[in-house]
Amino acid sequence: MSTNIERTVNLVQMSHQQIRTRYDDLTLEMNKVRVVPTYRMIIEIATAILGVACFAVAVALATGLLVVGCSIWLVPTGFALGSALLTFAATSALLRQGELKIERSWRSHAMRWHSFASDLQRALDIAIPKRSRGSTSSESVHSC
Repeated sequence: MSTNIERTVNLVQMSHQQIRTRYDDLTLEMNKVRVVPTYRMIIEIATAILGVACFAVAVALATGLLVVGCSIWLVPTGFALGSALLTFAATSALLRQGELKIERSWRSHAMRWHSFASDLQRALDIAIPKRSRGSTSSESVHSC
């Protein structure tokens, strides 16, 4: 199920049920979108681990702790690959933090809409019995 959140709706003409349905649709859509950052976080962690491993191998080769015949090209490759992977992981983590800030803002906004729909429902529940009581009392006055 997907919904168009860009759709403009005259909120005055919406009933409390329509507002609540719209809120539920938006929440379902947001819960589907939330799965992506979880996978991204796993990829960021794996990338950071690989970057640190590349740096460790490059340092071991450069200091002579690990002796390999082709260390002339492995040291700069390890440093370059390690720095690239760590840069990617750090940048992705910073961007994800920005997305989480936007998501928290969206959820706060959605909770306010849900509260508004609940208040509207309570107001309608209170107003409807008053109208029905008011109409029966006026009928009894007219019948006398």
